Amino acid sequence: MLALLGDAESQFTNSQANAVAVRRSLVKERLRRLENAFKLTSHAIMLVIVQSDRDRPELVCLLAQKQVKFTYRLMKFRLRLVYRRYGAGT
Repeated sequence: MLALLGDAESQFTNSQANAVAVRRSLVKERLRRLENAFKLTSHAIMLVIVQSDRDRPELVCLLAQKQVKFTYRLMKFRLRLVYRRYGAGT
């Protein structure tokens, strides 16, 4: 009886681990899509700035700040994912 319980427990643990792996891959995919969308938007804004008749250095500065902030927060979030994966973030 204990052997059967042990097998059931191990099956539950495996299915739980699979669910966590699926969620982790979904989060990674969403992060990639978010990063790509931000890059496309940033490039579009930069193209508008470059092709504009008026010189707007404050927009270039603001865009650079937003890019740095986005990259920092993205790296911070990814680092938290790594910590959680290895049990350090709990």
